This record gives sequence, C-alpha cells and structure tokens, in this order.
Amino acid sequence: MAAKQIVAMGGGGFSMEPDNLLLDAYVYTLTGKTKPKATFIPTASYDSQQYGYRFLKHWKKLTRSVSILQMVDEGERPGFDAMRSGLLDQDVIYVGGGNTLNMIKLWRELGVDRILRECYENGIILAGISAGSLCWFEEGPTDSIPGRLTMMSCLGFLGGSNCVHYDGEAERRPTFQAMVAAGEAKPGIACDDGVAVHYVDGVLKRVVSSRPAARAYRVFAKDGKAFESELVPQYLGGHPDFLGKGARLPVIRRAVLDDAQAIHIAHDASIRAFTSKDYSDAQRAAWTASPFDDERRTNLERQIREEAVWVTEIGGVVRGYCHIRRLSGEPETAYLHALYLAPEAAGKGLGKRLVELAEEHARAENFAHLALHASKNAKPFYDKLGFTPVGDTLLHWVGGIPLQCQPMVKPLTR
Repeated sequence: MAAKQIVAMGGGGFSMEPDNLLLDAYVYTLTGKTKPKATFIPTASYDSQQYGYRFLKHWKKLTRSVSILQMVDEGERPGFDAMRSGLLDQDVIYVGGGNTLNMIKLWRELGVDRILRECYENGIILAGISAGSLCWFEEGPTDSIPGRLTMMSCLGFLGGSNCVHYDGEAERRPTFQAMVAAGEAKPGIACDDGVAVHYVDGVLKRVVSSRPAARAYRVFAKDGKAFESELVPQYLGGHPDFLGKGARLPVIRRAVLDDAQAIHIAHDASIRAFTSKDYSDAQRAAWTASPFDDERRTNLERQIREEAVWVTEIGGVVRGYCHIRRLSGEPETAYLHALYLAPEAAGKGLGKRLVELAEEHARAENFAHLALHASKNAKPFYDKLGFTPVGDTLLHWVGGIPLQCQPMVKPLTR
C-alpha cells in the first residue's frame, strides 16, 4: 500500500512567494512522476478566482495536469460522486489559505472530509498552506473569527496541534504558546512562513524550507509554561536533488547573512561578463578588484541586515542580487544601489523582476521615486523599464579610476 503523505506549509508556496516555488517543487517531486495530476481546493478563500488563477499559472511550470475544485457556489459544485472520482484521480491535492472554520464546516456538510480521508489512505499527497496546513491536524489556532485567534478542531489526519505563520503574524507565537501552556491546545508543531513539515504515515519525516533562516518548532508545556524545541529545516535551495525539474526554476528571495560571499561572487561575474564593450580593461579590473575580506563581508552583511537585498538562485546557487536603500537627503526617493546578474541568470527575465520587486518595496515604503546610476551597458535595460535620464553623466571613482554612469529616475505610481 502507498505511503500516506501530508506536506503542511506554515506559509510560502506559490501564493506567498510567486518567485520562489521551492516548497511547491518539493511537493511535486514526491509524486515520483514527470506529469503528476494536481488539483487546487480554494474553499477557504471562498473559491477566489484570482487565487485559482495563480495556482494554475505557477503549477503549470511544474506539471501541465492541473485543475481547480470549486464547491462554495452550488452552481459550480460537482456532485459528491464527481468530486470523489475527480479527487481520487489526482496525485496531489493542494488546499489554499483563508477561513479554516468555514472551509471545514462546508467540507463536513458535503462529505468532502470523508473523500479527503479516502484520498489520504490511497497515497494521494495532501498539501496546503495556512488553512490548508492547519486543516490536517487535530486542532490549531485560527483567525477565522475576525479580531482574535481561537482554537478549533480540524480533520485529525495528523495528531496534535499546528500553528501557521509563526513568524509572519505578530500575535501567532505568543497566543499559541499561551494556549499550549494553559492546556487549551495540545502540544504540536509551529511553522514559520517558508517552512513545510512533511509527514509520512503520520510521522514527521522531514522539515524543509524555501527561506534559509526560517524555522519550525515543537511546542509543548511543562509546569504550566510553554517551551519550544527548534527544528532546523533543510533549505531546499541548497538541496536541489529534492526538487526534480523544479531545481531548474529560478528562485528570488530576500538575502540572508550567509549570502554575503555569493553576492560578492555574482557581482564580479556580472561585471566580467557584460561590461567589456563599454568599459576598458583597466576600468573593469578596478571595478572587480575588491577582495572578499572582513571589511567587504561586514559591509554586505550590514546591507542585508539593515536594507532591502534580494538574491536570485538557480540550482541552489546565488547568481545575482538587487539592493535598494534610502537616498540620503531625499526622503521621497529610494535608490536602487545595485542590480547584478551572473551569466547563468541572464536572459530569463530575472533583472526585470528584480526591478519590479524594488519598485513594489519602494511603494510600500511610501517613496515617490526610484533612482539609480546606470552603467553604460545597463542604461538600455533601464530605458525599457521606464527610467528617465536626469542630468549629465557622472563619474564613480573606484580604486582611483573613473567609471561613467547615467543618473536615472522613475516615478512610482501608487
């Protein structure tokens, strides 16, 4: 008989990290098939069409056999027999986030909970994020009732309790600990955003993550107090063998301190690969002359810690980065300090996507403009993205050698 498997995500996946499908690729690989069938159940979001569209868009990068099961609207809902046969024909059933309380209530009214149990017993992989994680356990805290977290009973395919978004929502961690300490919740598993717990036959087999710094925890009570036992995940970007063809998908994520040296390497690789037509050998040598010493590491780690830095990975290796900071003396303007892609990352649309992320971040921080100093080779790229030259060419001095660059700016519509 096939193993019973559940992959429960505290947060992340295609809906939270559309540029980072490591958790989704992990689920896909567990099927052992090149073209597995995967269906998405968006009941908790009241069958949000946009949510379903995002699932189809991103999971088609993994497999072409994708579908959506809608059941909130009676007019869209298949009959029980059709739902049962359709779900039993899948390799992956992926449940989305939203209102867990309403989702499980409707499932029980329609008998979907019984169908899902049958799918589980038949070895179909069950997965999900947030409500789609919590639902598989005996119980867990939910914000289905607006304004507060309450404990609710779930399907009980897995024992104990589950807390999602453990680091992503400020009230989750202290509330769950208080519930466990008071005996209002069973001991259980808590997952940061970007972490998934993989159970096989009801036993925790592996903890994996799409973010290097994310963690999971066993939370339990002793003498009326709550305690955590940290579970360090296997970062999937560092283990592409877990991901099948998903390892070939580029990943964009926020940088962590351990990325400092890889950022330095990608910076130099980009300069060596793409600047020979516009800068002399002496200029390029000066541009890449800084060693990765303690000073360089400290500076990069400060940027990662205090400012906004993203990296892009391919096959678990950092191949580029983008860095945005506040522009001193101009409170309305954010500054795109750096964007470099190594040759392995070129031609994949990653540069454009990194600029889009920089713009999204700047808007969220209420900046009115995004400014940058474009190297000669990069100016045509920024021209296409709507940046406008401002003033004359400037000289950046590196190791006593001048590098020409063009100040540019783009207004950020809100």
